[in-house]
Parts: sequence; C-alpha cells; structure tokens
Amino acid sequence: MHGGSNTTAHGTTTTRLSTTTTTAPHAHALKVLSIATVGGAPAVTLQVDNSVYKDKRVGDAMSTSWGQVKILDLSTASKVATLLHGSETLVLTVGQQVYE
Repeated sequence: MHGGSNTTAHGTTTTRLSTTTTTAPHAHALKVLSIATVGGAPAVTLQVDNSVYKDKRVGDAMSTSWGQVKILDLSTASKVATLLHGSETLVLTVGQQVYE
C-alpha cells in the first residue's frame, strides 16, 4: 500500500487513516504525593482518584475506587514507592502518576 491506495483487479480502494484524540478525563488516576519518615518509619501519601490516603506504611493495603492498592516497599532516600495494584507492581517516584 502506498499513499493510502490499494489497486485490485476490481479497481482502486482508498483507505484513510484517522486519529481520534479526546480531552475526556481518565477513568482512574493514582499519584504518589509524598514519602517521608513519620514516627520513625517510612510512610507514603497517595491520591487515588479524589481520595487521599495519608501516611501509609509497608504492608498497608487500601480499598480504593480503583481497586486494592498495597504498599510493598518505600525508600525515603530515593523517594520511591513500590505498590501492588491488583496483580501489577508499580514503582513510582514522588509526583509520578499513572492513569487508566
């Protein structure tokens, strides 16, 4: 195929490719707001959709509007949170966000 046209024994078929973009909001979003030492242990504050989950520690699990999120690991030095969302492991830095 060249230039969007395809010649066959029965004539020419023209195919146009189009791209659709949308400004609709995402169905879900998860963002790491902060990672700090709270009460002597690392803690993370997350935002899932419009809910904020403050000072969650390794092992904590939250039931959110986007399903269960569990804290697997936190690094206060590198500001990285390792999370389990459903069956997917997410490694996010402070300020990073994932969408669906």
